[in-house]
Amino acid sequence: MKWQRTYKISKFANYFKSGLNLFFKHSKYLVALWVIILSSITAKSQCGAIDFYSSDTISCNPAFVQFNILNLPSGASVEWDFGNGTLAGNTSPKRLYDSAGDYNVKLKVTLINNAVCEIEKVKYIKVKPKPEINVIWDKTKLCNGPDTVVFTDLSANIKTRDYILDGTALNNVPKVFPYYFDSSYGIKTLFVFATDSFGCRNVKSYDSAVYQYWGF
Repeated sequence: MKWQRTYKISKFANYFKSGLNLFFKHSKYLVALWVIILSSITAKSQCGAIDFYSSDTISCNPAFVQFNILNLPSGASVEWDFGNGTLAGNTSPKRLYDSAGDYNVKLKVTLINNAVCEIEKVKYIKVKPKPEINVIWDKTKLCNGPDTVVFTDLSANIKTRDYILDGTALNNVPKVFPYYFDSSYGIKTLFVFATDSFGCRNVKSYDSAVYQYWGF
């Protein structure tokens, strides 16, 4: 029995020795695997903390927007895609959106361990169009002497409208607006300043809107 016990112990010792040899033989691979696992866990944690925001998400055309990054790890590089055909590689870029529409914004962050984090916000920037201005009037030629011209604003979704007509400022005029011209003659120019319900503004000028002279 003593011999059997010694044999079994010796056999176990050989297995243990073989296991240690195998471990040390492949330890560098195990360490490398462990480093990869740790790096993956760290990268996942860092990527989850990264975010970006902008000075505006809804604005009127044209829109100047500044972007910033939250929780950017030290040493990371960035690449922006603003959805309007432009890119950037700095952390706080500014961009001009000069066309109305919805824009997707993407941020790609490459960490110092070459792990890549990507964030995309769909329809993140919304640029509202300028209000369309369409004003008509019933007369374009006036004889010398007092006369009245009726202006009608056919623009849609206009909240307020201001005119500068014949050098006179007329604020918050109604959609149908009669204007009394005195006896002065010459070319009358109309400027229209329109604001929609969102607050977007537009300006349109009608040169030579009305001509008042001595006779037809």
